[in-house]
Amino acid sequence: RKREAARCEAAASLREEQRAELAAIDAADWEAALRRSTRAAEIAASLLPPGAPALGLQLLRAGKIHAHCGSLRESVGYLRRATEVLQAVHGEAAPLVRDAAEMLRGAQLELAYGDNSAAS
Repeated sequence: RKREAARCEAAASLREEQRAELAAIDAADWEAALRRSTRAAEIAASLLPPGAPALGLQLLRAGKIHAHCGSLRESVGYLRRATEVLQAVHGEAAPLVRDAAEMLRGAQLELAYGDNSAAS
């Protein structure tokens, strides 16, 4: 019973974080969106099965927001995980999976370029 109550509480927290995340995105408050997205991804990862489509979508959104905010290393991590989950669910040919893989490649290239520029 306690375990079920904890899962219900976590699900409510996830929904609240997602609502706040979307509101922050709508308001172009990227700092708040980043915080809320990160927290929502953490909750989703602890609450949902590893192959859940909803987890893949939350990780994808976190990766996009991290990229937008310039946190490329974190973005690559989220986008890699999102692509793996979404690919397992939808297959490689699905447009969403192709888009996620393209975002991942872009973030990886940007990160590599930034690392190479810093070394120069």
